[in-house]
Amino acid sequence: MITANRRTEELDEELTKAVSRHRVIGNFYRNSSLLLMVIAVFCSVGATIAGIGYGNGHLAGSLSLVPPLLAFAAVNLKLDARAKWYRRKEHSLAALLRRLRFEMPDPASPDQIALISRERSVLEIDLLEEFEAKCTLGWGNIVGHRD
Repeated sequence: MITANRRTEELDEELTKAVSRHRVIGNFYRNSSLLLMVIAVFCSVGATIAGIGYGNGHLAGSLSLVPPLLAFAAVNLKLDARAKWYRRKEHSLAALLRRLRFEMPDPASPDQIALISRERSVLEIDLLEEFEAKCTLGWGNIVGHRD
């Protein structure tokens, strides 16, 4: 039989890993979105310089095509929405972790540990529904799939 103390340690470890994992993933999406925008700006500046400064229409035309393609990719991959979702999940899990560590009596009862675990389950189901609504690519509409 698992003791309440062991269950608390396991839940603490799971939440700590999940918070860290979601922080990394959220930062990846945020940085990817930022990188695409920086590249788009530099390509716009490069196209302007190539077109005005050097009169090289082929280079200017090629560079001017990159920003709308990057913007299209960023919008359709929903990088900002995904970054926000992962940050929201990170902060929600961190709040549960703080409750487990600092708001529960020491040692916590099995019922108190179960309460935190149930709240995590509800949180994950709610956030999954939000992810599916806001962060999926929505390619089902392309192939005719309707929910």
